Amino acid sequence: MVIMSDQVATLILDADTVLLSPKIWLDSEGTQILCIANEYHLPYKKHIRKVFGGQNHLLSFTTHHQLMKRDSVKEIFGLNGDGLVDWLKLADFNESSATSDYETYGEWMVERNPKQVVFAKWNNVSAKINSINTSYAEILSDYSKYGSVSNHWYL
Repeated sequence: MVIMSDQVATLILDADTVLLSPKIWLDSEGTQILCIANEYHLPYKKHIRKVFGGQNHLLSFTTHHQLMKRDSVKEIFGLNGDGLVDWLKLADFNESSATSDYETYGEWMVERNPKQVVFAKWNNVSAKINSINTSYAEILSDYSKYGSVSNHWYL
């Protein structure tokens, strides 16, 4: 989606996540927020080392949302996304979760375009919300201290 967009950047958002507070994701200078997380999933880092080589950063970029710049994603995966197949071929699918687009993008930006990013912790909370019976206003009221909420309501 990012590669095909005619926009400079696209906000990728997990389907179970609701944003609760405004942010300036990309400024007029082209500097973007790069979200970081507490999780550190070693299989993602091993995969990225196979893809990019070198050392990984100790930060995790696997969050519930990430702004991705079109030109950077094209650099990672090629103009038409052809490199995505190669990226997948390097994954160890014996792992239950072998790859992360967020992690790949974050590592690329920190390594190749560090002056174009500022780190941000969004303050996401996991919750069980019955989305059929709950309005956005109720979610906003109940979770007003957070930047976003990820709905982990499983039937």
